[in-house]
Parts: sequence; C-alpha cells; structure tokens
Amino acid sequence: MVFYTFVLMPRIKIAYITTTEATDRRTWSGTNYFLQLALQKQVGDVELIGPVHPTLVIFFFRAFNFLSLVLFRKRIDWSNSTILSKIYSKIIQKKISNQKYDLIVVPGSTALIAHLQTTIPIVYIGDRTTMGAYEYHEQLKHLWGFSFRQSITTDRLAFEKSLFVTFPSSWACDSVVQDYGIPREKVFTISFGANFDQFPDRNKINLNSINKTFTLLFVAVTWKQKGGNIAFDCLQHLRQKGVDARLVVCGCEPDQDKISPYLEVVPFLDKNNPTQFDQLKKLFLSSDIFILPTRVDAYGIAFCEASAYGLPSLGTDTGGVSGALHEGINGYRFSIEAGGKEYAEKILELLSDEKKYFSLKESSRKLFEDKLNWDAWARTFCAVLSTKIPEKSALIKPE
Repeated sequence: MVFYTFVLMPRIKIAYITTTEATDRRTWSGTNYFLQLALQKQVGDVELIGPVHPTLVIFFFRAFNFLSLVLFRKRIDWSNSTILSKIYSKIIQKKISNQKYDLIVVPGSTALIAHLQTTIPIVYIGDRTTMGAYEYHEQLKHLWGFSFRQSITTDRLAFEKSLFVTFPSSWACDSVVQDYGIPREKVFTISFGANFDQFPDRNKINLNSINKTFTLLFVAVTWKQKGGNIAFDCLQHLRQKGVDARLVVCGCEPDQDKISPYLEVVPFLDKNNPTQFDQLKKLFLSSDIFILPTRVDAYGIAFCEASAYGLPSLGTDTGGVSGALHEGINGYRFSIEAGGKEYAEKILELLSDEKKYFSLKESSRKLFEDKLNWDAWARTFCAVLSTKIPEKSALIKPE
C-alpha cells in the first residue's frame, strides 16, 4: 500500500498597517476593508496591524489646526507631519519587531512608513499625492509653508522607501514620477474595485430595459463638493424636455432651495449594517443612470460600484476620475465647467438611441467584470509583486 503525503505550499505573510480600523467599511469608502480582503484571498496571509492611532497626540494636532484656522485662516496637514510620522514609526516597530513578515502593505497614509526602519519590503497603496492634490483637496488648501514642506517630505520618504507604489489613476501615478522624481518602474497604475461584498448575476441586472420613470442616482456624503446642484439642474432640464425623470439622492441633504416632488432623499446608508447595505445595493439595481458631477475626487469608487450593476455613469473629468470612469465605456466625463444642461443633453442623446444606451450598460458591466473589481486588482498586484521579490514568487499565486 502506497501512502501519499500532501504538503500545502506556505503563503507569504503580510503586515497590513492602517491608521483606522481596517474592518470598518465606512473608512475610505470601504477601500481599506476590501483591499485587505483581496490581499488575503489572492496574495498571502494578512495580519491587521492597527488602528495605529496615538489618540492624545492626534487630539492635540486637531485642536492646533482648529485654532490655526480660526485665528489665521491657515491649515496644518497634521496627518502628514514629521512629528506624527516619527511617532507612528515607533509604534509600528514595536508591533512588528518580534514577527516575521514577508511584506508590509500600507494603504492611504505615507506618514505610517516615512520614518519606519525595517528591512521588510514595503508596498504603499494610495489614491493621490500631496503635490498632486495641493490646493485641490480641502485639507490641502491654505497650508502653512512649513506644513506643506513637511507633507511633501513625508510623501517622498515613503515613496523612496517602498519596494513599489500603486495608485488607481494615471493622475496620481504621474504626480509620483513628475513631482517627486520617483523612477517610473516603481510606480504602477492598478484600478481599485467596487466596494461591495456581493454583486448580482447578469440575469438580475436590467441591461435591456429602462424604467418608466427614468431614475438618476446620486450617492455622496457631501452635496456641493460632489456636484449635487448640477445633478438637480440636470433633473430640471430633463423634465422641461418632457422626460418623466426623478433624482434619488443618497447619503446627504440637498440645499434647502432644491425642492421638487421628483427628488427623493435617502439618508446615509452604512455599509457595516447589512440591512442598510442591501438597501444601497437596491438603489443601484433600480436606477437607470448614475450621476456624480464631483468637484474634487482622487478616484471615484462609486463609478466602479455603478458599473457592477450595469449602470452607466456621468461624472466630471477631474482629479483621478478617469481611472474609474472610462469615456464611452462605462459612461461619460464632463469638464468642470459643465452644468446640468450638458449632463441632461447627454442623457437625451442616449434616450433617443436606446441601442446605444443598452450597449453602454453592457460595456459598463463588462468593464467591472474585467477591471473594476478587487480580484482583478489582486491579480495585477500579484504579477507586479512576483517581479519585485522573485525569491517569493512561487508563494504568490492568485486565483
């Protein structure tokens, strides 16, 4: 009798370091959570290290920033400060000193690794840089000169220290190379995925139908910053043109003067709450088009989520939106100056050619299946990682 012994191939061990709770689906629109799931599923065994959050120090920084804004109308980018970064490094070094990790993955905070002393390879995953988003993102407006310089240094040290860095848009990747002088071969554009845990089968998506009342969906936590007024004006233009349309707003309150019987407001829906998460999914499933004329965005996870439901998107060509919203494939991008009329005219164009509209729904879903999902992200990440640490490549085998 012959006995066979099966030995399971070990996997690489990953330290996943975050400033917030990595299992919270509200943080970074759920990206921290779904990133670590993708790593666990396809890359290696993930150990969550965090939240790295020195409460008293952060409280002091927040208070100091508040006083600075009130007294001088100047802001401090405290989250990227040298002092906080050095405190982070001491906390992290204690947590990893007695462990054997093959890789450190840090999402969204260069301060966590800028001053970290370790021989373990580091990969940084972000969606924007300080230089690229300076005077663009609210927290990077009206900075004190010293704070701006510290933030730039923090970014640069983190990028230099990383084995490689990844971002979901060419907008952010180009900034790493052009603004920080990081070699192009260390910088990779890998699209983020839709931050939902389950997606409907194709046969449950209305790829070949339009609701009797054409439904526009707007999902955001801030009305003005995400272009809510433009979405409302788009609704008004559609109705003036005889389209039976309505606008569903989820997650924020419209301005008080935006009143219409064809405007429905749904409160913020928490992805940590299964019932509310299901309600959010139903909104995507029951709508005809997703509209987000955002004024500021580093990427736009919501465009990925809309694509998962075969829902074409209309958004602004700003920041890193082009990484998630691909022109003519899963929707259309408009200039920052475009108003509700321009958005409405595009919808009217699609409604006048239903074949084109249904084709757009089909290509939106296909783009999600091919690219805008976390499995696709993980496969590309694994391919890059295997070339960067070839001695571990046999242990990195995605599904």
